[in-house]
Amino acid sequence: MYAIIQSGGKQYRIQKGDFLDVEYMEGEAGHKVGFDDVLLVHDNERTYLGTPLLDQVRVSATITEQGR
Repeated sequence: MYAIIQSGGKQYRIQKGDFLDVEYMEGEAGHKVGFDDVLLVHDNERTYLGTPLLDQVRVSATITEQGR
């Protein structure tokens, strides 16, 4: 399973276990964040494509560190 999300004006292909380097987000290391701008989800059988975004779909992540 993977998803295409949008954050900071850029698009990213992500799947469970990936580490992603994005623009600054509010929060400290260990805090959970969510990405509501989900453009596509593929679940190994079907592909769900938003027009432009998928409704009621959210990708959750944990901040591992804040950089510069």
